[in-house]
Amino acid sequence: MPNDKVKQKITRSDIYLGQDIPPGLANIFNVNREKEVMITMKIILQKDVSNLGERGEVKEVANGYARNYLIPKGFAIEATPNALRDLENQQKVLERKEKEEYEKMKALAEKLDQKEITLQAKVGSGGKLFGSITSKDIAGALEGEGIKIDRRKIDLPDPIRGLGTFNIQVKLHPELSAELKVTVQEE
Repeated sequence: MPNDKVKQKITRSDIYLGQDIPPGLANIFNVNREKEVMITMKIILQKDVSNLGERGEVKEVANGYARNYLIPKGFAIEATPNALRDLENQQKVLERKEKEEYEKMKALAEKLDQKEITLQAKVGSGGKLFGSITSKDIAGALEGEGIKIDRRKIDLPDPIRGLGTFNIQVKLHPELSAELKVTVQEE
């Protein structure tokens, strides 16, 4: 350039595009030439966010990402001291509930391990059933005896199609399962 005093128009997009900015204008646009500084804030996730974290986690994210997306959409709240204290209290309550649920399922597992259920079914020639015994039938028989279990927790890979005694796994909790004896007899 023949004239050094020609004013150059620089916008914020020039900064993001990586164009060279004269040293005098760098301070106006908050550009640190020595190292890149990202302004961050701590947030508490209220919902699971892919590639970020799960509900209840405390994360540090870019200020704009938090203020413009996560907080307005209800995915997160700002991690103030009060919010962190509330989160800690919620986690204690949740742990207590999970422990109570586990103890309840453990007692039910002991009860099911001693239980034997007898189901009646019509039988054709050769000892084969007309139809089959499914997890729904087993859940119904348990409910008749006062034990309410969701049929999806009964691990029955294939329906029972013959007479005899079968050991069936019942998954009560991710860490706990029980074994139930089911006897199928001729009607």
